Order: sequence, then structure tokens, then C-alpha cells
Amino acid sequence: MISGDNQHFTTRLVLLFASLALIGAVLVLVTTSRFGAGISPDSISFISAARNLNAGEGFTISSGAPVTAWPPLYPALLAFVGRIFNGDSLQIADALNAFIFALIIYSGGALSFKYLSSSPIIAVLGVLLILASIPVFSASVMVWSEPLFILLVLLGIICSRYYLQVNDSISLMLLSLSVSLACMTRYIGVVLILWGILVILFQRGGNVRKRLNHAIIFTLISILPLTIWITRNYVLSGTLFGLRAASINSLDKNLSYVFNTFLEWYVPGKIVDHRAVLILTGITFGFLAGMSLKGAGGTNKIMRLLKDPMVLFTIMYLTALVILSTVSAADGIGDRLLSPVYVPLTLLLLVAFNTFVKGISERHQGRYVPVIANATLIIGILLWLVYPLDSNILAEAKRLSNGVGYNTELWRNSELMQYLIQHQDAVTQYTIYTNHPDAVDILAGLVTKVSPIKTRFNARETVNEISNFDGSWPVENNARLVWFDRHEHTFLFNIDELKEVANLRLITAFSDGAIYIVERK
Repeated sequence: MISGDNQHFTTRLVLLFASLALIGAVLVLVTTSRFGAGISPDSISFISAARNLNAGEGFTISSGAPVTAWPPLYPALLAFVGRIFNGDSLQIADALNAFIFALIIYSGGALSFKYLSSSPIIAVLGVLLILASIPVFSASVMVWSEPLFILLVLLGIICSRYYLQVNDSISLMLLSLSVSLACMTRYIGVVLILWGILVILFQRGGNVRKRLNHAIIFTLISILPLTIWITRNYVLSGTLFGLRAASINSLDKNLSYVFNTFLEWYVPGKIVDHRAVLILTGITFGFLAGMSLKGAGGTNKIMRLLKDPMVLFTIMYLTALVILSTVSAADGIGDRLLSPVYVPLTLLLLVAFNTFVKGISERHQGRYVPVIANATLIIGILLWLVYPLDSNILAEAKRLSNGVGYNTELWRNSELMQYLIQHQDAVTQYTIYTNHPDAVDILAGLVTKVSPIKTRFNARETVNEISNFDGSWPVENNARLVWFDRHEHTFLFNIDELKEVANLRLITAFSDGAIYIVERK
């Protein structure tokens, strides 16, 4: 079903993919030109770590706590590029994201051409689908580590195919390095170590002893940097990967998140609303898969398919993500967490469609059937391409007008935030508690403490009862509470609950929040 070859890029294809990559970079820069790259709580930790790294304070966030919840590669890259160009990490993120997105498009083009070498037009359409991708582009306009991880995954798949072709020390080193860097970008990259071992062991032919030796070498190189990092984490914090709580999401709920997210990527909402259409679509895909594997050697075809590096990665990543999201609290499964499989999954769908059409052409050697079948496939992909392009154009227009995350007009024009920016000398005399320490940190430049926590983010168990804070919060006794009304978090105690254990006296109120004197009862 999946074929590969030793053909090299033609000059025209290289120029085409480079041009599409440049267009992608420009789209990211245009989208982030007004407000900058989008900022979430994770983004602020990356930015703070990069700033502190350049300031000689190591991998720490603004509070001085060590970075443990994330691997160091992305903030280190922000710091490195910032130092090279003498710029702040927040401003550097826009250009860095644009460059990474361009490399994703180009790398995706390389994979598309390798898997669809017999159908160059389909391969080019595959690159266009990557350029128009909803999840990858959305992640690329945020200060997140996902785009870098996606790039390293694609490079890993490319290196794995190169290794399977030449099976030498250099190709093994390249594969090991790409996986090692992916592990140092996101912890879920550990799944790539097992993936790489299976790719090496599953290769056809070759000496079994050599395969085992290569698997051992690959494992040692891939896991060494991460082992050093998590050992450092344990020494500094007593945890390997930072504090993790039990997830609130069950296995069936996470599976439904995966299914619904995939539908949103590939199927317009109006069709999703009609379950009968979805069922018919599922039956159609099943039929296509069956026809592609029909005939003698069907079982062997399935086994070869499952051993393919891109198929194997897709299955293993999705399995690991669902299990980890069921066991450990994290962001809900959606575009962000599933974005690393967008390129492999999209190319695999194109390969499946192309294989089915080729099968029809081979069975019907008439003059017109192959032409009609290929034309139908190309027109179908072009129509399919309209959906992500349309969705991204609408989303981009919204980003241009409003910004993303904390980097939005709503947050920047917040009356309360503007007051904090303009009266920093007055408020910094006291310890400040707030329900949005990340926003205050990145927009007002103030180091604050989070107000009392009820549960961990997206976790099941209750960490504290409000009575636990009676007579003990705030620790400083004479502190300030900065409260934003429009953006309340359900994992924090609200104002009414805090009034049960502390004396809150209003200093000044705004349209979107207030500042209180807070003292222990």
C-alpha cells in the first residue's frame, strides 16, 4: 500500500516546496504582526525560562522555581536565537515559529514526494494540505513547543526511511539524534524511542545481531540527554516530570476527543452534524481499505503496512497520548496535542486514496478508466482542500483582529491590567496574589503568587478545602489580591469562598476586576 523509492527531488519540486514553505512563513508573520504570537500559561513558562537562561539564572521561571514540567529544548532555542539577534524571547518567538512552520512544510513535502512519488500531482496537493493545516498552523502562531516537536517527528520519519535504505552508522546517528531532540522538546517524545527500536528491529533482511546492536546504540543515544534532564529534575524537585495529578477524563471520553478532532480536521461541520453521512463515510473508508488490501498476500500487506515508519508512529503516538491523558491531568485532547499526527495521517489518507485509484486503473486497462479515476481523485482532493483553507482564513482573520491567548486586545486593554502597568511601584510594595499570575507576569512584568488552589488543573482530586486556609492565608498577612472577573478559573477558589477565610477590603474596582487588601482572619 505504501511505496517508496530512491528518486531525488527534481529542481522544480525543490523550488515549489521552498515557495510553499515561504508562503507558510509569511502567513505566520502576518498573523502575528499585530499582537505577536499567542500566549498561554505554558508559553509564559517557556518565555520566562528563555529570559532567565540568557540572564544566567538557568532553567527557571519568573518565580525562580526550576523548569521541570517541560523539557528544555524549546526555551533553550528561544534563548539562543534571542541572544544571536539581541532580542527578547517574546518578540523572537514570532520569527522562530515562522521559520519552524516553513521547515515543517518543506519536510512534509519531502515525505509527500517519497510516499507518493508515482503521483507528483497528489504529492503537491499533500503539501498544500500541510500548508492549510488547521492544527499545525494554529500551533505555529502560539508560543508552544508543538511546532518544533512536529518538525523533529517529520525529520525522524525521514531519517528512519533513510536508515532503512542504507543501514549504516551515519543514518543510525541521524535517526538517533532526531529522536533525542524530540524527547528534549516534549516528554511524550519518549514514545519515539520505542518507535525507533521497532523500526530498526522490523527492517527486512540484514544480520539479526547487527539489528540488535543498532537498536542498543540507538536507545543509548536517544535516551541519554533526557535521562540527564530528568535526573536534574529529581534532584531539584523530587519529581521526574514535574507534579502530575490524576486526569478527570476517562478512556472513552479521550477516544471521543480524538475522533471528534479528526472529524473537525477533515470534515465540514455541516456534514459532521449528520450522523448518517458520517456512518456512510466510515463504511466507504472501510471499503477502500479492504479493496486496497484485496487479493493474495492481504495479511502480508497489512503487516508491511504496520511496519511502515509513518504508520507505526501514528499508531504509537495516538495510543500513548490517549493512555497518558487518561492517567495524568493535562490539556484536553484536541488540535494542540494531536497536531503531531496531522502530517502523517493526512499523507496516509492520500496514499490510501491513491492506492485505491491505482488499483482501479490496473484492473481496467481501458483507454478512459485510468484517466477518469485519476481526475476524480485530484478533483476530490482539491475540493477537500477548500475546507481547511476556508477554516484557516476565517481563523486567521479572527487572530489578526483579536490576537490569541493572553496576547489579545481584551487582555491588553484590560482596565485592571493597565492599572497594574501604570502603578507598578505602588503594588510591588506588597505580596500580590491573583487568579491570573501568568497574565500579570507577561503583560505587566510583575511576579505574583496564584490565589488558593482548589484542584490541580484539569485534575480529578481536590487538593484543598477552603477551611485549610482559615487563619493561614495569606502567609504575609498584609497582601494584595488582584482579581480578574472575566477570566475566572474553576480550579481556584472564588472570591466568595476566599472571604470565608480572609478579610478582603476593596481598594479599587474596574470594569473587569478589582484589587483588595487581604489579611488573615
